[in-house]
Amino acid sequence: MELDWSTILSTIYVVLDFVIKVLAVGFVPENRRPSSSTAWLLLILFLPIVGLPLFLLIGSPYISRRRHEIQARANESLDDGLAHLPTVPEGIEVPPGIATLVTLNRRLTALPGLTGTIEAIHHDYVGSFQAMAAAVDGARDYVHVEIYITAWDDTSDILLSAMSRAVERGVEVRLLFDHIGSMKYPGFRHLGRRLDAAGIAWRYMLPIQPLRGRWRRIDLRNHRKLVVVDGDVAFVGSQNLIDSSYLLRGNVRAGRHWYDAMAELTGDIVAEVEAVFAVDWYTETEERLDPDHYLHIEQQPARADIPGRRPTRPLPAAVRAVDRDGDREAHESREVQSPHAAHGSHGPQGADRSPASVEPREWLGSEVYHRSAPRGSTVASASGAGLERHRGGVIPGPHLAALQIVPSGPGFTTEPNLRLFTSLLHLAERRMTICSPYFVPDESLLAAVTTAAYRGVEVELFVNEQADQFMVGHAQASYYRALLDAGVVIRLYPAPAVLHTKFVVVDGIAGVFGSSNLDMRSFGLNYEISLFGYGGGFVRPLDELAHVYRERCRVLTPEEWSERSLLLRYVDNACRMTSALQ
Repeated sequence: MELDWSTILSTIYVVLDFVIKVLAVGFVPENRRPSSSTAWLLLILFLPIVGLPLFLLIGSPYISRRRHEIQARANESLDDGLAHLPTVPEGIEVPPGIATLVTLNRRLTALPGLTGTIEAIHHDYVGSFQAMAAAVDGARDYVHVEIYITAWDDTSDILLSAMSRAVERGVEVRLLFDHIGSMKYPGFRHLGRRLDAAGIAWRYMLPIQPLRGRWRRIDLRNHRKLVVVDGDVAFVGSQNLIDSSYLLRGNVRAGRHWYDAMAELTGDIVAEVEAVFAVDWYTETEERLDPDHYLHIEQQPARADIPGRRPTRPLPAAVRAVDRDGDREAHESREVQSPHAAHGSHGPQGADRSPASVEPREWLGSEVYHRSAPRGSTVASASGAGLERHRGGVIPGPHLAALQIVPSGPGFTTEPNLRLFTSLLHLAERRMTICSPYFVPDESLLAAVTTAAYRGVEVELFVNEQADQFMVGHAQASYYRALLDAGVVIRLYPAPAVLHTKFVVVDGIAGVFGSSNLDMRSFGLNYEISLFGYGGGFVRPLDELAHVYRERCRVLTPEEWSERSLLLRYVDNACRMTSALQ
């Protein structure tokens, strides 16, 4: 009897198709949001030839076991080593709702609330590089830079040349940048050689190098942007180390430039920024930075004008080594580090007051203590009324604040940034400002925003008139109808500019600023760093920054949005479905 190969192959195909679909229904939804599970299942069930390979390529949100081990051990070490520090800095009284957020952040990331000073928020692109370069030019000991996209061009040369000069002075300079994030920009092939020639110690973050055994889901990226100098000063925010046009011909032709902001910080909070860098540096190099040299917290009183200092207390040793194939190494545990011991005194001397005597209104109300601004300007209120504005792309401080670093990413299974944003938005009673160039919320975040608007909270959302990414832009647009119906004011930053700053402010009391967008990629796929703060010293500069952007934006009206064509609405909704493929 002759074999009918066509029948046999057809039977095999039908059986495999059935088995794949049955397995997908049981395994795809594990530890996923319902929306993500539904999107993947639809793709696999209806287009298995496309859906299954795509799921195998980018369907797993997990990084290697080694990276999970490192983050878990770092958290455990930080938790043990920082147990002597209170969750809320001594002498600071905060409303119960805000206090629970500090507790939430500590439980998820092991980092407590600390005091720090916002020296300035730099929102001029070149001016921000100049401020970072000035700090690097003053470095005596070390410079640590971790920035998602890095390219050596005429604009980024401001900072990279300062780093080169620091090396010439004998300063240790380390640089981390994302492999895939930087790869597509001009000069990448020669970047490593230029950094080597400058003496800068550098490593790729999350490298994709199959021939060297380095492979993972290709769209898991390290999106953090931070700079630490001598443990004295740090910068965090949204700005990449590249020209504001990103050196792409299409951007140059269209006159498209990115607009970002970086916060300049001093005080104890610098230690937590350094701790994030130390863990990432160890993850990529297996080099532990000596905690006695790099990572100290100088327990500041609740006011910068209280004379005297408490003894410095080092952050703990971090993680045991885990080798690159996922097995624990047998060699002895070395230590990850935290910021520098000699921070110096960052505040003026004043009357001798105990921390307990500081009144809450000095942190939460309008009477926020600050020194006279060295840059010749004061920070305006949310409305800007009656206060002088700085016109040079700098919102100056210094302003003492209660702060907390919130790292997040695939190494964390609890999505700390999403939980922080959602919890903070639910606390809003009067007004809420959200600035996120990519706003693709999950169900919980969308409910928090629209519910606040329905409760009567004044909600405004800053986004771009024209997104720089086709699919993300259309996915984001699919949410605008629900937002407008709830009463959210959508402010469009005019094209061709790209507003890239990310922050949230609630009721003039608390806020978040950093690298994290309010989108599903930032919550589940990207490593991010966010700065949470409460009190006028932190919120007022963000309110002023919102005012700067507000003056440049136009408001999207429901009438304008209702005129969108059926085709555009179809594309919006299709892209919304693909955004859930995580």
